Amino acid sequence: MLVIAVGLLLAAASLAHLFAARASRQAGLPDGEIIYQDTIDAGAMVPRLVSYRHGIVGRPDYLVETDQGLVPVELKSSRCPARGPFDNHVAQLMGYCLLVEDSMGRPVPEGILRYRDREVRVPFTQKKREWVLGIILSIRAAKGGVPVERSHRIPQKCRGCSVRPSCGDSL
Repeated sequence: MLVIAVGLLLAAASLAHLFAARASRQAGLPDGEIIYQDTIDAGAMVPRLVSYRHGIVGRPDYLVETDQGLVPVELKSSRCPARGPFDNHVAQLMGYCLLVEDSMGRPVPEGILRYRDREVRVPFTQKKREWVLGIILSIRAAKGGVPVERSHRIPQKCRGCSVRPSCGDSL
């Protein structure tokens, strides 16, 4: 009886592992162990990652430990534009790469943008690191500048905007 119970437990564990691996592939995640997840499915709130060195915080959707290092994965609900990912999506992803590298002290070889129709792998090169650090410095400099006014007349854009609660110019 004990042998049958152990056999059933092993079979259930193998089946669960297969389903998890399949779900991971369907989500566009690289091979490796998911060590961080900030999605609706995750349930409990996960802690923010913090880089005091660069003055940035954030929560990538997934962080996967691979043989090459840690890989942040950002899920996008839209299709990928035909010309490639939007620059702001790449900047967000490279910011996560920088954040993960600094806050966890581990190498980050690339980041992945997972769109509804395809995935885009973006290598985290020295050039990309310098690019995103330049963006961070520009944002910091702009914080002390003149206020920026709304640049559109699209109510839907305002409804989905992350700064709407503090914006005096939303539609």
